[in-house]
Amino acid sequence: MGTSNPTVEMVNDYLAVPLGQIFLRMLFMVVMPLVFASIALGVAGLGDIRRVGRVGGKAIGYFIITTALAATLGLIVVNFTKPWERVSPETRTALMERFQKDASNRVEARRCPRSDGHPD
Repeated sequence: MGTSNPTVEMVNDYLAVPLGQIFLRMLFMVVMPLVFASIALGVAGLGDIRRVGRVGGKAIGYFIITTALAATLGLIVVNFTKPWERVSPETRTALMERFQKDASNRVEARRCPRSDGHPD
């Protein structure tokens, strides 16, 4: 048994993927309002606008620092492990052929978002 098994493909296509999408959408329906409410209540609880500025500045600074650290760590790990070297040339060629048309369609859709073919 493997991914080429028709039973596995059917279970994946008709059961796992739809249930996974439903789960993720329900999770977002719960998480997004909770995050918004907690941020709004936090800002409202501060009261003084000067305190909002100070806390907001700290939050933005924290966000920038953690984002830079995450990007740096990701680049270090990828350059250290070099995952692209583990893919055989045959697999690389097959993947390029398989996804090249989809990538081209997405690039073209970005260039011409209007239905008449003219870019915005």
